[in-house]
Amino acid sequence: MSKQNVQPHGRIIIRKRVKELMLEKVDINRSKMFCSKPGPRFAEELPCLLIYFTDEIEDTQKIVPRNYKRNLNLVVEVQIATDATPENFANENNLDITDSYEEIFLDSRAYEIERALGADRFLGLPGLVEDVVMIRQQPLDIDYDGEVSASCLRTFWDVQWRDAIYDETRLDEFLNFNTKYNTTDGAEAEDSVVIREE
Repeated sequence: MSKQNVQPHGRIIIRKRVKELMLEKVDINRSKMFCSKPGPRFAEELPCLLIYFTDEIEDTQKIVPRNYKRNLNLVVEVQIATDATPENFANENNLDITDSYEEIFLDSRAYEIERALGADRFLGLPGLVEDVVMIRQQPLDIDYDGEVSASCLRTFWDVQWRDAIYDETRLDEFLNFNTKYNTTDGAEAEDSVVIREE
């Protein structure tokens, strides 16, 4: 694929950064965190975490070069199998989990997501992201063609970022990622992603 067809769009950079934060802070298996598909195909993929965008609104600034303030609607969604059992659940607060394990699991993950995305309004991307605000949360049940039934909690965020579309050097500093982090299970990991080579 040519260099012209793999541009470092700000949404790619933001999505990558959000996943990094989820890997560091949210207690879900890293192999079950998805940015590229709408949901699990099999029950074995639950519980899982999904990161995706719904829509984006651009506010064109009347300046040259053209500068856009963008409001991106980001969704971080946690799903768990309906009627999941509380095996290996850390019941540190002596909660009654016999009847509402799914709700406790979803709310616990939502708390971790809120803390991860709320810790830094720039998401660690100053100069690109200007603000991150939680908008609402939505619980729902999902049935995947009768094969997988899941309880779900969606957390909606407004990500404000700015893009100078005609400035070729604007996003150069974000072209390459090399991230080290410790996962919730104590494993050390490192990601290296090249969005575009010069």
